[in-house]
Amino acid sequence: MELHFKNFPASNMPYNSIEAAIKTMVKVYEDVPYITLLPNIGGEVSLLEMTIQGFLCIKKNEHKVVLSESEERLTKELTALDAVYKKPEMSKLEKYKSKTLFMEKYFAMLKKIQPKETVVKLLGPFSLAKKVSNIECAEILTNKIYRKYLIEMLTLKAMWFIFRINEVSPNATPLIVFEEPLLNKFGTEKRENENLEAKDLVSIYSKIFEKIHSYSAFVGVQCLKKCDWQIPIDSGVDLISFNAYTNPHNLHIIAPKLWSFLQSGGYINWGIVPADNVDKVKEMNSESVFDDYNEILNSFIIRGFEQEILKNQSLVSPQDEVSKLPMIFADIVLLNAYNLSKRVTTSQPQ
Repeated sequence: MELHFKNFPASNMPYNSIEAAIKTMVKVYEDVPYITLLPNIGGEVSLLEMTIQGFLCIKKNEHKVVLSESEERLTKELTALDAVYKKPEMSKLEKYKSKTLFMEKYFAMLKKIQPKETVVKLLGPFSLAKKVSNIECAEILTNKIYRKYLIEMLTLKAMWFIFRINEVSPNATPLIVFEEPLLNKFGTEKRENENLEAKDLVSIYSKIFEKIHSYSAFVGVQCLKKCDWQIPIDSGVDLISFNAYTNPHNLHIIAPKLWSFLQSGGYINWGIVPADNVDKVKEMNSESVFDDYNEILNSFIIRGFEQEILKNQSLVSPQDEVSKLPMIFADIVLLNAYNLSKRVTTSQPQ
């Protein structure tokens, strides 16, 4: 795996117009256009809504998602689903397409720019399962039928994006990033009869990742809270993205596994540019951000990580969702992340 950009698009954009988002996309994410949601524009969908668009037997009911069919009915639906899963074609994948305010502009940009990579974010299987209930509100991932359904539907959603990207920009490698905002709750929040172990989640991830890899795409996992990063790494993920500003030591506890991950070609996105509140944004400057980046990389170099590999396979980004900030401060965060990405491309950790 090789990535040709340093500025990772970890966040949605803060703007209240599509034109403003396009302007920043061209300037700040010139090397890696991505599908940003625009939560500050009325009528935009959430990541959950974008992920479940086109799902069979799923309906959104207020603030939760329920599987609207019985297990027996779902088993029958899976027969048809399996046929598409085993041999996906664009004509059959169209029913699983997504639609957002920025989507068509994104595909137009891909066609014009022809980048080497592009990023699509979806809600990951663990966090999605925590937001989904069956009719009885019982467990999901520990039931073989429901688990297979979620695995195949998430995979086919990713496949639609991969096929669509290949149509408009054949040389762009898709990087499908699964957002897992609830992965920090793994092992702590359980529903009735739910006993999901790490090996079970690894199995779920692995099935999705292997299918995506088989179509020459990369896979990432992003969680901005402390979590067990061994799980996605053991599942064959290509990139992990975490909040390095708030949780700089989250990866130290798995240093040997992390080093093996880097040696095998894996990438780390360090969410190092402060973005969780206005005061921190006001306090930062280009030097402080660069110093924070160097400090965290050096904390791994002194543990024996080779500097060249660590630097080459490191990306940078804001530490949190910038769309929650007032626009003027969100712009400052995005610009600092962009400037840092340019600086780390040419410099070594100090």
